[in-house]
Amino acid sequence: MNVLQFVKIGEHKGVSRVYFDGMRLANAFAAGDFYRLRLNDSGSVSIVKAKQGRKVSRRKKGERVNPVIDCRHSVWSSLFKVGDTLRAVIRAGEIILSRPHQDKRQTEREQRLTQKAQRGGKLSIASLCSGAGVMDAAIINGLSSANVKSTIKLSIERDGDLTDLTLANQSDHFDRDTTVIHGNLEQVDFNHTHHHADMLVAGLACTGASIAGRTKNKLQHAEQHDSAGALFYYFLRAVDSLNPAIVLLENVPSYENTASFAVIKTVLANLGYRLSFQTMNGNDYNAIEGRERLVMLAVSNGLGEVDLDAIPTTPNTRTINDIKERVDNDSQRWKHYDHLKQKAVRDKAAGKGFARKLLTGEETTAPTVRAGYQKAGSCDPYLVHPLDTNKSRLFTAIEHCRLKGIPSALFAGASESLTHRGAGQSVIFPLFETIGRYLGQWLQSPLQLNENLTAA
Repeated sequence: MNVLQFVKIGEHKGVSRVYFDGMRLANAFAAGDFYRLRLNDSGSVSIVKAKQGRKVSRRKKGERVNPVIDCRHSVWSSLFKVGDTLRAVIRAGEIILSRPHQDKRQTEREQRLTQKAQRGGKLSIASLCSGAGVMDAAIINGLSSANVKSTIKLSIERDGDLTDLTLANQSDHFDRDTTVIHGNLEQVDFNHTHHHADMLVAGLACTGASIAGRTKNKLQHAEQHDSAGALFYYFLRAVDSLNPAIVLLENVPSYENTASFAVIKTVLANLGYRLSFQTMNGNDYNAIEGRERLVMLAVSNGLGEVDLDAIPTTPNTRTINDIKERVDNDSQRWKHYDHLKQKAVRDKAAGKGFARKLLTGEETTAPTVRAGYQKAGSCDPYLVHPLDTNKSRLFTAIEHCRLKGIPSALFAGASESLTHRGAGQSVIFPLFETIGRYLGQWLQSPLQLNENLTAA
């Protein structure tokens, strides 16, 4: 019989120690047996039965006499450190002590990232719910501006049109070993897609987490949503399988108060990551659209300090007029939208408070432009006609990109509706470009691995 036990390295009078007793130990040793220590090539330490050496003591518990091993030796502090948890396999005549599986994985991802950073190698990025690849492109651009090369090794997106658009316009972000998956996150077996990623980025669908999404779908909580409610589980499964050193997640601000995010924080902490998260506004990062997103950055514990609070802001000073396309005053784009005016009156009378957001162009900030913007909803932002205030128009697809700071080349060849769809569900480009640059500069600084982890 084998017994698996997790034990902590303690200390007594300045000497490190491990302690075993009870029926679990009786599986391998009896009171009065002798044992010695053996260092194994794998980095583990064995306590093995011997003809002479240290003696297994005894402790009486009721009518039963239990064996006790209180092994005090400098080997524990030389290979590990006091307070570390070790994996102990207890079997006939031997106890094998080694680092837990998760500690080994932490060491592997940290060493992999550090070696690439030191040698100028390309970082591998896994992208979940990639959309039109806007966040991916922003991160890659940011890293590149700090002289850090990277490539997308895994990209997963359920919208085939957006996948095709990314492949057409961002081929330089992929290489021959890249895996592109058109499908849902829950359909992917990560153990058979790619063996690792240095960085994992994800923009999980906010359908169930946003206030509008919960209201529309009559949800009590985000996890009830049919397609998006369980995404946190598949996201965590991807993290566990791909073992990235850096994890970047974005979602709507209200996601912070969901059970999903609580689970994500707890599991990532248990997997050996240090977390930083905050709600960030696009207007603070040289974008006109004041889109707010919850951003979470998780970095493996043994690496240097990284904190979203340290990322510099660049408040926007441009007006909407600065990014407008030329649209003639007699263009068919200008409409009366009488049905929306009437709806606004009804909504106000009903106490709903819904109303169109009418903009003159002099504003330095604009409300969020959503994925379904081409449908001209009652709460969407509109530009008012310069001569006839009874008319207004939607932003063009190019203007939509400019509001978010997205390079229009990412949507080259796309229809107006596809651009609105792709840009509307994406991120503020300069915000994530800034995050990428910050991470690139951090990677260029000396990364100090935890000495006790490298000892493994």
